Amino acid sequence: MAEYYAGGSDLRRQFEGAIPILIIILLVVGVIALKPSILAGVPILGGLVGPQTIDVLLIGENQNEKNAWENHLTTDLARQTFGNPLNVELVTDNKYNKINSKDWIKDKGYDLVVVTATDLTPSLQITLKNWVNSGGNMIAIGLGGTQSDGRWSELSTILPVTCGSGTSSCEGIVKEVYAPKMHIGKGRYDNSLAKKLNLETKMTPANASINLADVTIAENGKQVIYVDGFSSAEDVQAGEVGDIYPAMSERGQINTGKVLYLAFNPVRENLNSQVEENIVLNTVAYITGAEGSKG
Repeated sequence: MAEYYAGGSDLRRQFEGAIPILIIILLVVGVIALKPSILAGVPILGGLVGPQTIDVLLIGENQNEKNAWENHLTTDLARQTFGNPLNVELVTDNKYNKINSKDWIKDKGYDLVVVTATDLTPSLQITLKNWVNSGGNMIAIGLGGTQSDGRWSELSTILPVTCGSGTSSCEGIVKEVYAPKMHIGKGRYDNSLAKKLNLETKMTPANASINLADVTIAENGKQVIYVDGFSSAEDVQAGEVGDIYPAMSERGQINTGKVLYLAFNPVRENLNSQVEENIVLNTVAYITGAEGSKG
């Protein structure tokens, strides 16, 4: 009998010793079940769970804008492009204070920040600058990111464009451009994004217009795409080239995150639907490094 009880004690000790390991295993399984993309970067295991879902933080104007981005980033084509539909989360002006550090963005798991809203606080500009300088990716659109005085004060050091002298006000630079056409920027024929966009084709139906920020390429900027267009519908001449505007630029510095600037908001303008879809999908794919960007 003594030997039986001794054996039972050994079994009990072994069982009790295994409990912490079992708890850890259950926790790991639970985390993976909630977010399987956590294994996407792990060799062999990553292939079992498929591509990582890309999480986008949109610092935008309203819910309609979020819906417009989601309409393109959650389609079957988006699934083919990215492997998964994207998650888009919206933050508007009444919630800016919760984005209080680059670590908040990182801890929330965002892979990309898209900024279209104006009247950003100086502290939020600093947060976004720190986010990029620590390796985060950002797309700024139009006057997105400017403060209430119309300036990119803190962001001016990381953006590939300026409004004149860098910290001067951007007031009045948005222009209405008729019959716009996209072209590859000079010397950018090797750029994978430029290759995948519908270039030298009409962006809008007939002689419609888009609102476009007439910015200047900064010292650290490289133009990817430019647009030519006319200042009025009456000026449009078939076969003629209109005024030239930098439409899409990227930051040329290295060892930090990527910054892409679009002079117009593709989901707000009267673009041909295929052009709009092409711009949205390929700019996001390009900056996040997705393999299947639409060609």
